[in-house]
Amino acid sequence: MIRTEDYMREFVQICFAQKRIIIGTTILFTLAAAAIWKFYPPTFAADGSILVRGNRAQMDPGTLENVQARIMEITMRELNTEKEMLLSPDVVGETIKRMAAQNLYFTESDTKGDALKDQVGRVQSGLTTEILPETSVLKVQYKDKDPQRALKVLENLFMQYIEFHTSVYSSASAKGFFDETARSFDDELKAREDMLVKLAKEGNTANPIQEIESNMQVRRNLEQQLDLTRSQWIEKDLFVKHLREVLASQEVQFYSFIENESIRLLGEKVQTLVLERGQLLRIYSEGSEKVRRVDEHIKEAYAALKSEVIDYTTSQETQLNILRDQIESLEVRLEEINARNLALQETVIANQRVQREADLLKLSYDTFARRREEARVSGSGGDALFSVSVLSRPFFSGAPVFPRSNILFVGALVGLITGFSLGFLREYFDHTFKKPEDVAKFADLPTIMSIPHWNAK
Repeated sequence: MIRTEDYMREFVQICFAQKRIIIGTTILFTLAAAAIWKFYPPTFAADGSILVRGNRAQMDPGTLENVQARIMEITMRELNTEKEMLLSPDVVGETIKRMAAQNLYFTESDTKGDALKDQVGRVQSGLTTEILPETSVLKVQYKDKDPQRALKVLENLFMQYIEFHTSVYSSASAKGFFDETARSFDDELKAREDMLVKLAKEGNTANPIQEIESNMQVRRNLEQQLDLTRSQWIEKDLFVKHLREVLASQEVQFYSFIENESIRLLGEKVQTLVLERGQLLRIYSEGSEKVRRVDEHIKEAYAALKSEVIDYTTSQETQLNILRDQIESLEVRLEEINARNLALQETVIANQRVQREADLLKLSYDTFARRREEARVSGSGGDALFSVSVLSRPFFSGAPVFPRSNILFVGALVGLITGFSLGFLREYFDHTFKKPEDVAKFADLPTIMSIPHWNAK
């Protein structure tokens, strides 16, 4: 049986033999891609899309109701015509002039002679258009180093393209009708917006709903504080009444229930003297000298104790009055918050009423403004067979289109492919013997032994 060549083994051997070239080339390309990703000035793109659609049959400009009419079919010829119109030097040149008049990235000197031709060429080189498959939508992209410049150029290009299309297809009578109607709705809408601003100033708040929610949270906190203060007041009131009753009593009291250091010490002193008097009465009579001296000490100590209790009662009454004032203050604050919330609620209702009117006016304005734009670009009321409108306004995605982070993967992949290619080319043009089988195959000589590659020093 004849043994065939093992191509997989040959491939692996070549890869190992040329691994330095393969790995080195891969690393080189990856580093180059990383350098481009890190240091190459990024390119940004603004995207937008335009819808080309068939026009309806001629209608009265004053009619807004839906009318069944035949829609003209759009062919690739019309789509390509609009594409060429969008990229035409006239449209691009007028766009540059429009932006120069607004001092947007172009100057007056850029709109004259050869300078204008150069600027038109630069803008055209950054523009790409694509007809989306199975649709009548033109996707437009403009690339530039400055993202805001790209966005502004595409926005003004769309406006100039609409005006250019209008000059070819639109009807001035329909545009004038819708323009006047839209302007009247716009005036009424501005009046409602001014009314909303006036209501905000009268209510002294920019967001009454948010303020009501904040007031409700404050009210809940005040109610909790009021409940706590009322509980403290009730407890303090009962304690003061008890003190008054004890002070009015004719019996000797030690006031041990009062948490006051001076009163506690005096009470203990009186209690000690009373106990001492009781012990003396076991030995001496009521009229004895020692008993009388103890009675005098008891009288003096009890008077001092009662004076301290009276002062303490006065301080407790003061705290009771403070708690009463706090309760009244909290009640007043709660009444003010309730009144404020009622006023804010009235403002909210008035705002909602005006906002509903403004929303209705805005809907009407948008309807007539849309019809005005349709009349401007599609010849509404005229004889144009198709019209264009902006399907997606120019927008900036926020990330550069080049270089992107995937350039590292692309660089590594290209380096790997290039490394393999260089390795196989070197292996192909290298006619030296690479393995023992080559000696027998090409020199027809037997192989006795093989010595690995070795560099003598």
